[in-house]
Amino acid sequence: MVISVRTCIGRLYTTSCIVYAQIVKSPSLQEIHNATRLDMLEVNSKLKELVKSGRLSDARQMFDKLPHRDEVTWTIVISGYVKAFNSAEALSLFSNLWADPAQQMDPFLLSLALKACSLSFSAKQGESLHGYCIKTDFASSVFVGSALLDMYMKTGKVYEGCRVFDEMPIRNVVSWTAIITGLVHAGCNMEGMSYFANLCRHGMAYDSYTLAIALKACADACLLRTGKEIHTQTLKKGFDTTSFVANTLTTMYNKCGKGEYALYLFEKMRTKDVVSWTTIITAYVQTSQEQQAIQAFLRMRESEVSRVVCRWLIQS
Repeated sequence: MVISVRTCIGRLYTTSCIVYAQIVKSPSLQEIHNATRLDMLEVNSKLKELVKSGRLSDARQMFDKLPHRDEVTWTIVISGYVKAFNSAEALSLFSNLWADPAQQMDPFLLSLALKACSLSFSAKQGESLHGYCIKTDFASSVFVGSALLDMYMKTGKVYEGCRVFDEMPIRNVVSWTAIITGLVHAGCNMEGMSYFANLCRHGMAYDSYTLAIALKACADACLLRTGKEIHTQTLKKGFDTTSFVANTLTTMYNKCGKGEYALYLFEKMRTKDVVSWTTIITAYVQTSQEQQAIQAFLRMRESEVSRVVCRWLIQS
């Protein structure tokens, strides 16, 4: 009897040890989750490296072979296509993501899809996404709102773009610049300047591109006084040394009948590009200084700009 009790106890102990060993060796759900997360971090890092180095086709091959993808994986590849101006492939991937119930949508993915709609002028698809954003409250995101605004402006739906902007609960420099740019490019210069005045009145921060587009509106509408005021702001903020601001200033003064001051600004430019030379040659011609226009053209041919253009033509 004693022997049989000892035997039972021994068997129970052995069984307990085996079960304990199996529990220790078997990974928990949390451990499996952590391992998967570490794997995805490595995968996404590799994908990002491929996209960043311009190897988008290699990144796509890797993406297609993945057994598991998370939101970051989708974002990296779709973003790569958008940056490469391949809106068709970006929207195709986004449609696949949309149809996958295991994936979650986020503001950045929606912003990328809306940017792809802007690139391909797909207003109908953009409007569908807008409806989804309203239903899911993603439209309240400043990133999504700015992307919606930009999409409507670039697809020629200026009124809808203005409505999106006016309904945005939060606005940043991107959204303000998008509304002003869209209006100016649509030829609505006075409306664009009205939004620029509101931007300044609200004390919002702005960048050199915002000032450049405001100067373009002044140039197209011949608003010399306002243009001078913006010129003063560029000097205070040090934006006048930026090439596209300097070029727009030169164009503005030239179009407003101040050709001589435009020439003065041109000569002060630290860096002159093709736009700078074209603007100044045009200024000379419009002020009946044909000889100076020819001299400027010859100077451009001897400059670094001419060599850059030649190299670009050869590579094309």
